[in-house]
Amino acid sequence: MKITRKILHGLIPLYYLTLSACASIPLNLVNTLSRNSDTLVNKNIAYAANKKNILDIYQPARGRTQGGKVGSAPVVIFFYGGCWGACKTYTKNKYEFVAQSLSKNGVLVVIADFRIFPQYRFSDTITDAAQTVTWVKNNIHRYGGNPDNVFLMGHSSGAHLAATLVCDRRYLAQKTYQSISGLIGLAGPYDFFPFTEDYQKKVFAPKEYFYRSQPINFVTGKEPPMLLLYGDKDTTVHPRNITNMSNRVKKFGGKVDSIIYKDMSHVGLIAALSKPFQNRRPVLKDIVNFINNQGQTSK
Repeated sequence: MKITRKILHGLIPLYYLTLSACASIPLNLVNTLSRNSDTLVNKNIAYAANKKNILDIYQPARGRTQGGKVGSAPVVIFFYGGCWGACKTYTKNKYEFVAQSLSKNGVLVVIADFRIFPQYRFSDTITDAAQTVTWVKNNIHRYGGNPDNVFLMGHSSGAHLAATLVCDRRYLAQKTYQSISGLIGLAGPYDFFPFTEDYQKKVFAPKEYFYRSQPINFVTGKEPPMLLLYGDKDTTVHPRNITNMSNRVKKFGGKVDSIIYKDMSHVGLIAALSKPFQNRRPVLKDIVNFINNQGQTSK
């Protein structure tokens, strides 16, 4: 079926609904619209032992290598949301549009699946996230990515995973941590204790681990630069998360850029990376500029 401009405009409001409701067919259409022929996709690569521990790699035309040589492309590891599995069961396949939007700008993107609630707890989820970063550090050169120029990026609870790895040093080896050039958080919860939802007490159990669930508690000002993005119409994640996190980083002398977009919702922020919205909102541009401006300058 030929996708005309009229059909596309008809899909746009439906896309907003399907992204929040997790229906697959319209979102697959959006992923299809976002694909570009210059991106090479490597699917279902194991990064750890569990059957859920698989990732996809999106290689841009720029920065590819042959023969295992170190690549030049900056790397983004993207973590998706869904309340750590308590709200929605998302998978890496639903976020191809995120990878494609960045890969066309010369960024190599990794999206992984990981263990989630209710079968698993946060301790398992963050372990998988850390293993993803470690795998990327050790292997991404074979796909044209620069293992010393890695950005952690996420939306909603995925941004929380990325922020936890950046702020709490216990999860990554020093050599791997030093490879992180920046954090890109989209509508992330960084300071949400005391919990307001019953499921949160189960996700982050046992009780003695609650303190460790808050990335803000581990800020020292020595973290890699942060780009924190938020929509002023977000009713899912409270604005205090981005405000308090930004203030804490600045208080300790760290580097953080915070952008609050007018008339943008929680879902709208990630949807702004899809092809129908890329030229209407500056979200993608702001992210790409941050990646290009950091690189090795944060080392």
